[in-house]
Amino acid sequence: MLSDVFVNLTRGANRENRSNCNRKQKIIVFLSLVLVVIYFVATPSATLFFDYVAADEIASTIIAAPVKLLKTRRQILCPLISRFTEDLPVVIDLSPSEELLDQLTDGLSGVLLGGSWRPKQCVSQHRVAIVVPYRNRKPQLNVFLYHMHRFLRRQLLDYRIVVVEQGDKHEFNRAALFNVGFKEALKLYDFHCFIFHDVDLLPERQENIYACSKSPRHMTVAVNTMRYNLPYNEIFGGATAMTIEQFESVNGYSNYFYGWEIGRAHV
Repeated sequence: MLSDVFVNLTRGANRENRSNCNRKQKIIVFLSLVLVVIYFVATPSATLFFDYVAADEIASTIIAAPVKLLKTRRQILCPLISRFTEDLPVVIDLSPSEELLDQLTDGLSGVLLGGSWRPKQCVSQHRVAIVVPYRNRKPQLNVFLYHMHRFLRRQLLDYRIVVVEQGDKHEFNRAALFNVGFKEALKLYDFHCFIFHDVDLLPERQENIYACSKSPRHMTVAVNTMRYNLPYNEIFGGATAMTIEQFESVNGYSNYFYGWEIGRAHV
């Protein structure tokens, strides 16, 4: 009799344990589904935390650099937004040949040694420095330079790509390189706008305007390796556009942050 009671209680306990396990499994499955829904549905709601500007409204927020025209040269202003930004396909070449790279500075493209270019037919309303932190990523830098020079010229920008290389073997300091690039670029030219840009990001759409807005602008809100969604609400990396005044008002980037961010490819 005692043995039967023991056996019956054990069986009852086993059934209770199985029931508890089933409940736990259901809870885990339910929470997993909730997290999946949050990731795919709630991520775009990050726009509620910032001054979000729709893609078709960005042009209205773009600001021009002060420009003085010389009447003696019959100069004319380039349009604030180049017509070449409209519906032009952007072809991304991830393995440009050495011959193609050499063509960037052969005199025909107009790109000068040092990575600068400006339109000849008009005076650009944008003086832009693209600051790129760099170390030991030559293949990516080659792809970046080849792609960006073709991309930026279409927007009729007066621009220079400033590559800032960290020469030591200490941990990579992306923020400090941005700060150095900002200071050194101002010694080279009267820039009005700065684009702080990672070397592993390439713009996919020509209407992604490489100029500054009335407020600091996060330009990489949709990246292919992140399924074109923001990975988290507070992100402000990858490529950002700021005027001199905006950058100085926040005292630049913090030099205390080291390392790279999440890997990226196309914007």
